[in-house]
Amino acid sequence: MLAAFAEQGRRILVVVDNASTAEQALPLLPSDGTTVALLTSRHTLDVGARLHDLDILDKPASIELLRDALQQARGSADNRVDGDPEAAAAVVQLCAGLPLALRIAAGLLADAPTRPLASLARALETEHSRLDRLHREDRAVRAAFDLSYQHLDALHARLFRLLPLNPGPDLSTEAAAHLADADQFQVEELLQDLARAHLIEPGHVWSRWRLHDLVRLYADERAAEGTDPSWRDAARTRLLEHYATTTKAADGHLRALPGQPVPKAFTGREEALTWLDAERANLVSAVTIANGTGHPDIAGRLPPSLVEYLRWRRYFDDWITTSTIHRDTAHVACDDRQEAAAWNNLGTAFWEVRRFDDAITALEHARDLFRKTRDRSFEASAWNNLGLALREVRRFADAITAHSQARDIHHSLKDRHQEAMASNSLGLAFQDVGRFTEAIGAHTQARKLFELADDRHGVANPGYSAELDELMP
Repeated sequence: MLAAFAEQGRRILVVVDNASTAEQALPLLPSDGTTVALLTSRHTLDVGARLHDLDILDKPASIELLRDALQQARGSADNRVDGDPEAAAAVVQLCAGLPLALRIAAGLLADAPTRPLASLARALETEHSRLDRLHREDRAVRAAFDLSYQHLDALHARLFRLLPLNPGPDLSTEAAAHLADADQFQVEELLQDLARAHLIEPGHVWSRWRLHDLVRLYADERAAEGTDPSWRDAARTRLLEHYATTTKAADGHLRALPGQPVPKAFTGREEALTWLDAERANLVSAVTIANGTGHPDIAGRLPPSLVEYLRWRRYFDDWITTSTIHRDTAHVACDDRQEAAAWNNLGTAFWEVRRFDDAITALEHARDLFRKTRDRSFEASAWNNLGLALREVRRFADAITAHSQARDIHHSLKDRHQEAMASNSLGLAFQDVGRFTEAIGAHTQARKLFELADDRHGVANPGYSAELDELMP
């Protein structure tokens, strides 16, 4: 029949909707070379057609769909979307741009013309019941996901159920391999199959993958149903351990001086930075969830390894967040040395964002705890950092005392380079109060010590303003 129409010059669009397999679709596709066919499927099918992947809707398009669907059902007088833009934004965010979820949300609102959008937003806020609420008559988000999940074999289903354990927005193939405790190339094939089934989405760069927010909830549900929790706990432990050890290796490249040995996990500093850039959200989230998932060791190990990177990239909010968790974890564990280091690193982060009073409080805690643990070198560094913060609030006399303490401790420890740094800071504090002769003496001493330490940069710039030092006991 289609061929007959084609011979008459009549073009027809054939829509083959929601095909499950290529075998189901192929007999229905026209072969006359004139008739056009549009085939839709939850899976990427090999039928010799041009592929068009339909992405989720962005926020403006999601709001437009919600408005249009609601006004189509209730008429143009229904202005609930435009009347409460904040609630409309909350609804579309909770639907995460999924057209099916948005249509269901619009249907639920159309059913109750007096229901405010804020009411629906509140109903969808709770994660464990969100999928239950996104259903109406014969439409349900969970049912749509079920159709794809039911096609998975045991290996694919197991990996799919593990993916929500990743704490951040996406994950690499390498991270997924640690989750699954399997060969990376095998896991890569499984991930590609899951992407063809549209249960996960390829990232913007190769070898990264992400779960739609609602699919993540669905996968987590499937994992919780009749599954021994120990296998998920073991998978999470492998993943967090991967993040912790690899971050430490990357940090080693960022801190290494010329000629120093570096970890073999990366070929150089640039590769380490690239990995940290890609994983930053996962690493910060890993610190955030570590205690609550029974991994306080990760909450203690990851933050110090992130400090140099977060400072380099100027991610101060992340620095404050991770150092605060590090501090609290060490305090609960009664680990005074780690708590002192966390207080110091938190103080340096506060100093960077010009929260000087908070920085002073944090650095005083660090100094006192290092004194308690008899870590004289770290105590001296905390004194010097405290002096720099005190100068910022014009407490110059206290700053001079702090830098003098730092200098004297480093001198007693015969640490020439750190003594030079403290002497330099002391000279700057003397300049602040016009005690120029003493400033000249301090800077002269700093220059000599920098020469002995073979620090040519310090020799050339004995009066430069130092940054606070982060500490890693």
